[in-house]
Amino acid sequence: MKEKLVSKEEALELLFSKWNPEIVTEVVPVYEAFGRTLAEDMYALYDIPVVRASSMDGVAFNYAAYEADPDTTGWKLGVDYCRADTGDDFPDEFDSVVKIEDVELLPEGGLRFHLPEGQTIKKNMNVKPSGANYRKGELLAKAGRMLNPQLLSSIASGGYAEVKVVRMPVVGYIPTGSELVGIGEKPDRGQNINSNSILVYGMVLEMGAIPVCYPIVKDDMDSIERAMKTALAQCDAVLLSGGSSKGEEDFSFRVMDKCGELLMHGVKCVPGRPMSIALVDGKPCVNISGPALAAMNCLDWCVSAIVGKMLGVKPHAYPEVDAVLDGLQTVPGGMELLTTLDLYRDEEGRYHAVPIKPELKPGEQPQKGPGGPKSRQAQAFQGKAMYRSALGESSHQAGDVIRVKMICSPEEAEL
Repeated sequence: MKEKLVSKEEALELLFSKWNPEIVTEVVPVYEAFGRTLAEDMYALYDIPVVRASSMDGVAFNYAAYEADPDTTGWKLGVDYCRADTGDDFPDEFDSVVKIEDVELLPEGGLRFHLPEGQTIKKNMNVKPSGANYRKGELLAKAGRMLNPQLLSSIASGGYAEVKVVRMPVVGYIPTGSELVGIGEKPDRGQNINSNSILVYGMVLEMGAIPVCYPIVKDDMDSIERAMKTALAQCDAVLLSGGSSKGEEDFSFRVMDKCGELLMHGVKCVPGRPMSIALVDGKPCVNISGPALAAMNCLDWCVSAIVGKMLGVKPHAYPEVDAVLDGLQTVPGGMELLTTLDLYRDEEGRYHAVPIKPELKPGEQPQKGPGGPKSRQAQAFQGKAMYRSALGESSHQAGDVIRVKMICSPEEAEL
């Protein structure tokens, strides 16, 4: 069992030096591919438009005929001109289009053109040539891209009804602890609510994986082992929450050590220092510390890297911005720190980060209702940004500019 503290980078290097998962792919309909990772480069199968098409609503005509006789008042619909709609083909004998707003359709069937001052009628005007939108063999999307509506629309326009994507890895989550009760249950003395399940579920979804949350397992070696074995048979990676330190009932990391190869136990990153990583049955198992902020920390740097490895892409990362610090942000010596901050923009458009500190002092009795002192976790999880310090980094003073991860939309930062 490795008790020496390692950095985040060393922990992942230990894992990835022994575990290199195969990238598994599958073919799905384009309608089911939103948010999936593209597994291969996609190239257009056809020229679009196939021949040529009108670039706007208007009338199509033969430019040579117009040039020979610009008097269009005697033109006949279907003979000398036709209506042309945006993106549509039109008869081959016509080669130019004037937009309908510049056309006066006469009652007798002829027409007049009224182009804006300075514009003249030209051959092939307002006509898209063959392949103007997509050319056969043109790259539509590169492998590794997360498929958004725009890319999938392009892929469909290029001729595809299905797309090869990386299979979404399945990440199992086992909450351990005899003190835990289910979400929605009222906790009694000494009990806590299993809220980490929803935290894991949401963050794993953000990473591009499928979360599977298992029932609460009591603090018992055999029960935890059975639950882990069940999850390993069904999932690509397994997370166990709680039982990560050296308490009397901290069994999770011991089970991982018993059943597999414990690669490390303890990381130079807080909160959640006593987390551990093991390979069990050839799959990664991560023992996440129970406190919610510690769980969020491990998910953000460790689990996201594992999911990224299985997807063959860079780990999921929140957008980052520079923010002016509105207050002291302390950093523990010899440790990295993950903390949440409030975030807002000033009148000049600059982001400001506000450290979140509890007002409830040790030993102080909380006051019921909204007027009482602020507690740590309730305030921390309302934060709109996360800040992660580096090893050896010093504390920051008010006015310093720091790099933060936005866990809200830019619009929410205005609130």
